[in-house]
Amino acid sequence: LSRIIVTFTLPCALIAGFGGITFSLLTFVTLLLGFLCNAFLLTVGKFLARKQTPLEKANAMICTSGYNIGAFAVPFCQSFFSPEILSYIIMFDIGNCIMCLGGSSAIARFEIDENSHFSVMAIVRKLARSVSFDVYMFLILISLLNVKIPDSLMMIISMIGNANVFLIMFMIGMQIELSFSLRSISSISKIIFVRYGFALLFAAVIQMLPIDIACKTALTVVVFAPLSSVTTIFSQELGCDTSVAALAGSLSMPISVCAFVVLLIFLA
Repeated sequence: LSRIIVTFTLPCALIAGFGGITFSLLTFVTLLLGFLCNAFLLTVGKFLARKQTPLEKANAMICTSGYNIGAFAVPFCQSFFSPEILSYIIMFDIGNCIMCLGGSSAIARFEIDENSHFSVMAIVRKLARSVSFDVYMFLILISLLNVKIPDSLMMIISMIGNANVFLIMFMIGMQIELSFSLRSISSISKIIFVRYGFALLFAAVIQMLPIDIACKTALTVVVFAPLSSVTTIFSQELGCDTSVAALAGSLSMPISVCAFVVLLIFLA
């Protein structure tokens, strides 16, 4: 099921939500912020689990970082925000994807394997094998070349992409266990607190900056997105406790929905 999601439905959902990008210095800064937010949260996750086992530390790192933007934030915001705002959200997601679709798990793997050393090429190879990341690179290319995907093909892609949210929630539901140790509950609480505490702080800082209102709105909203939809998949690949990632992802969904509704009332 995870292979179907990563290979087919998630890439199709990303393509369906893509509306084209107008490139500028600010859009590339937005992309960089998507990367830096993940890197910061990854570091915080490692610090919080510094006294735990390597597997728990790796799990905390990939669960604390990563945003579900392509399959959650983009569909949620399409009906309320302008294409300009959505273009900033997508650029943030490209920076986000560099980490959550391979970078974070590659770095977290170094915590598990004591004989491994940090390698940029290991991260690049991981990203190159990520279908979703390759799709984003393709979308940037066709946007630069002003190439439009035919409507007939987009209709088929949208049909496949529409199944993405259901399959992700179905997979998360299968991996949730009702019996949790106090240690697991503590880990999940830290993940939720760090993610949304950082979101509040980041949004407050962004609102004070003298930047384009569309970019400001996009950055304020996007950091309240839930855990990345592939967090549970990478947690499983690393041999970590997938129940922690699954429950943290499930809890982040209703929190993010409530946060998005409040933000839409004030920003839309």
